[in-house]
Amino acid sequence: MFLPPPIPDANDTSEATSQDESRLAALAHLQRTPIRSTPSLSVFNGASVALFCASSDSGTALTRRLIALGPAELHVVEHVDAEVPDDIRRSERVRLHRWKTPDDIAGLKELADAKVEYVLNAAIRMTDWEHLQTYTTYNLDLPRRVLRLAEHYRTAGSLKRVAHISTTDVYGYTATPSAAVTDETTDPRDANTPAQTTACYGDLLAHHGIDRGVPLTVFRVPFVYGPGCASSTALCASIERGTATTVGGGLADPGLVYADNLAEGVLLACAEPAASGRVYNMWAREPCTWRELYDLTADALDAPRVSRDLSVWLAVLVAWLLESLLSVLNWFGVPGRPWLTAQQVNYLRHDRNFASERARIVFGWTPNVSVAEGVKRTVEAYRATKGKNGAGVDFGGGGGSGGKGNRTPETKKQN
Repeated sequence: MFLPPPIPDANDTSEATSQDESRLAALAHLQRTPIRSTPSLSVFNGASVALFCASSDSGTALTRRLIALGPAELHVVEHVDAEVPDDIRRSERVRLHRWKTPDDIAGLKELADAKVEYVLNAAIRMTDWEHLQTYTTYNLDLPRRVLRLAEHYRTAGSLKRVAHISTTDVYGYTATPSAAVTDETTDPRDANTPAQTTACYGDLLAHHGIDRGVPLTVFRVPFVYGPGCASSTALCASIERGTATTVGGGLADPGLVYADNLAEGVLLACAEPAASGRVYNMWAREPCTWRELYDLTADALDAPRVSRDLSVWLAVLVAWLLESLLSVLNWFGVPGRPWLTAQQVNYLRHDRNFASERARIVFGWTPNVSVAEGVKRTVEAYRATKGKNGAGVDFGGGGGSGGKGNRTPETKKQN
C-alpha cells in the first residue's frame, strides 16, 4: 500500500520569508502573461465520463454541466445513503452506481467494462464535526480506489484525464505564508485536524498518480457557494435565525468560488492538454470578506445584518468548550453539534483567497458570475427550498459533501 511522505507541520515557517519573495515575483510575472486560448468543451459531447459523488456541492454542479454538454454515457458513482438530486437521477444520460465501502467499486462490472475517457472525483469531505472514519473514507480511501480505476482505464487505452478536487485547506491555517503568496508550489502542511489531515494525504495520493504517469489534474478549492450548496444553505439559515457571528471583525477573505464557475473551470482544464499533471488553486479572484458576504446575504434575505463578533481568542475558547461538551454528550447518545467549532474559527479568521492566476493563464478560466450575482441566486434558491436547512453554521470547504455534520448515537462508535 502506498504511504505518502510526511507532511510539514503547519507551525514550521522557518523558510517562509524567502519562499514568499520568490512566489510574489512569480505571481507578478503570471499577471503579465497573456491568456491562452480557451479550450473547447465539445470534447465532452459523445464522451464517456465517470463522476464520483454527484451529491457534493462541486459534484452536483459538475454533473449538471456535463449533462448539458451531452456525453454518450455519464457514470455517477455514489454512496448508498447519498441523496442524488432528482434531475440528475432521472437523466437518461446518467448511469447510477452505488457503493457502501470504497472497495465495493472494484466489483462494479459495468463501470469496469466501460471505456471511460474522463474520471472526475468530487468526493472531498470538509464539513466539520464528522467522524474520523467519514473523512478517511471520502478523502483517502475513495481517492485511492479512483486512482486504481483510472489506471485500469489507462491500461485499456481509453483514459484522457482524471480530475481530483482537493481543498486549499491543505495549505494549513497559519498567518504566514499569507494567502497572497500561497500559490500552487506551496507544500501541504498538516494542521492536525481529521478533515484537513486526510485531505492532505488524499492530495498526495493524487500526486503519486501523476508520478506514475496518470494524466491527472488537481484542483485546490477554497469556499464553494451557490444554490443548494450545504454551506450556503446553513449560512442563510444562521443569518435568518440570528445565530451567525464573525470572528476578528469578519475581515478575512473566505476565497469564494461559485459552484457553476468551479464546474466550468474543472471541465476547461480537463479539455486542455497543458493542464495535465499540475495543481490549480480555484479562487474566483474577486476579493470579498466574511463581513461583506454576510451583509450581501442579509440584505438579499431582508434580514438584519450580523452584528455579533467574537475576538479570535474568545472564539477559540468558545469552540474548544463547546466541542468538549458536545463530544461527551454525543458519546452518551445525545445527538447534536456545537454552535461554533474550531474548524469554523479557522475559516473565519484566515484568508483563503490563494493565488489562482495559473488557471487563468493555462486554460483561460475567467469566472463569469460575480459574488453579488452569486449571492442573489443563492438566496433565491434558498427561499425556494426553505425548510431543508442544515444544523448550525456549516462552513465546509472544497466543495465537501455537505450535510449537517451531526454525530448521532448510531454512528458515534465509528470514531
